[in-house]
Amino acid sequence: MKHGQNFCRGAVVLSSGKPSLVVAVSKAGAIIVPLRPASLPRHRADVTVPPLAGPGMTAARCADLSHEIFSRLNPLNETTSVRFGEKDMARVDEAIRREIVSRVGEQLPPGIIKSTCRPIFGSRGRKVGGPPSD
Repeated sequence: MKHGQNFCRGAVVLSSGKPSLVVAVSKAGAIIVPLRPASLPRHRADVTVPPLAGPGMTAARCADLSHEIFSRLNPLNETTSVRFGEKDMARVDEAIRREIVSRVGEQLPPGIIKSTCRPIFGSRGRKVGGPPSD
């Protein structure tokens, strides 16, 4: 007899004993992000979610995507299933997209993207025209 657990998108599961959120499901396994307490310091890809998985688990760490096979995942509770809605999952998806774009931008060689933090070439730091600023 084959034992199988059906996991769906938005379900809260235990991966290695820690609560995680299922982002996507394939035939081989699921893509999950860990649920953590919403504490400081926050990562740029953290998404605040309702405390369905417990009072302390209110942030999804979207920067730590991982793929787990179904045999390593357990339901959070044996009697009920905890699942986040589509609004929360859309926010998680957007945070994952933003994190991927940010990581690609960080891998570019220096000088590709013009920074606004540096002085403009040829500027000597003086104000041109108008009254002097003190």
